[in-house]
Amino acid sequence: MSLKSSSSSLQLFHLNTGSCNGCDIEIIASLIPRFGLYRFGAELAETPKHADIILATGPVTVKTLPEVLKVCEQAPDPRIVVVVGNCGCTGGIFDDSYPIVGPLNKFIPVISYVIGCPPHPQIISHAIVEVIKSNEEVFKKLSKPINSPAAPSPAPEGFRGKPVFNEKCIGCTACVTICPCQAISFVDNGEERIISLWYAKCTFCARCQDICPNDAITLTDEFELATLDASQAKEIVEIPLRRCRTCEKSVGTTPQLKKIEEIMSKVGLTPDDMEPSFYLCNECKAQRVANLYSKKR
Repeated sequence: MSLKSSSSSLQLFHLNTGSCNGCDIEIIASLIPRFGLYRFGAELAETPKHADIILATGPVTVKTLPEVLKVCEQAPDPRIVVVVGNCGCTGGIFDDSYPIVGPLNKFIPVISYVIGCPPHPQIISHAIVEVIKSNEEVFKKLSKPINSPAAPSPAPEGFRGKPVFNEKCIGCTACVTICPCQAISFVDNGEERIISLWYAKCTFCARCQDICPNDAITLTDEFELATLDASQAKEIVEIPLRRCRTCEKSVGTTPQLKKIEEIMSKVGLTPDDMEPSFYLCNECKAQRVANLYSKKR
């Protein structure tokens, strides 16, 4: 379609594809004067036929998919879709659930992703302004200058924002085990253990920070996480692997071993005092036990 509103204000159409309503509330909040969009007359469009931008929330369910496609087909060209919230970016905590068929970009091209669970209204405003600036020809009808909203206010004490790793990480993967939304994963590539934290799935619950035995993860007060590519919104840390003394297979990480040796040194023990099997992989440990058992027989 080619029909757009003749209004000189910015027309935003809110499309809920199965959201919990957390992000939907933040979209409404972003339209109040405090957060900037109000300054150039942003308002919610009553129909997608008049929408300048579609703001989509939710992971897309089996039941909502047909209606979502119908709505998007009615949007005028060029169709500009901005996904708000992690459920729309990746499926979030609902990813892999039986009624979920999304995320939205599997069916509809998405131009920008606003990461958060839910994202702050200020960040929604910033993301929309950046979309407008990058599509000036489409939005030349706007009667007011498009300036970025003011910088976000300082986060309150105790705010749980963007989690980051520091140099204390030993690669124990406790954070991978505790993460309730599978935002943290790891893979051993032969030389290193690569731990990846995907912000587009993170709920910022701080469990990773609480479980980390080495205080290697900190939740900062940063929440500016809008991006053009949700798949690249990641924090990655690489930890060298240590080798089995018998077969050279990877067995844990080098920092893990150093940490254990440091603890032992505090009680007067040296690496030579450690059980030899500590330095072996599971297969070699099993073989060592089998050899000892056969000798006793």
